[in-house]
Amino acid sequence: MILAFNLYIIAAVCIVVMDTLQFHYKDSIFKDFNPKWWNPKISWRNKYKNGDPEQGEAFYGSTTILVGLTDAWHMSKTFMLISFSLAITIGLFGVSWVGFLTAPILLGVYGIVYEFLNNKFYD
Repeated sequence: MILAFNLYIIAAVCIVVMDTLQFHYKDSIFKDFNPKWWNPKISWRNKYKNGDPEQGEAFYGSTTILVGLTDAWHMSKTFMLISFSLAITIGLFGVSWVGFLTAPILLGVYGIVYEFLNNKFYD
């Protein structure tokens, strides 16, 4: 349970990073770091070839399963989702092979539902 609790804390830290980047970037400790990675107003373009959504993905999966490799906000979200999934499965099954097989399934279900609904909410 201690591991699950620590993973839950990591998820909370990741959410704080995401919110800070999204809503307080200019006043944050991140403002002095590379804005192409840390500033979500421009870093989201890293998902796309030459920063242009019209040109498609920068690399395979850069807009879906590998989006966590494109900028700080998406990397934080990826770590948050992984931490939550592992915390849930460890809480339910302990540190076991069942738990570590269940976590990717949870992430997969999240990804499928997210992609389905995300594409339904705008043109």
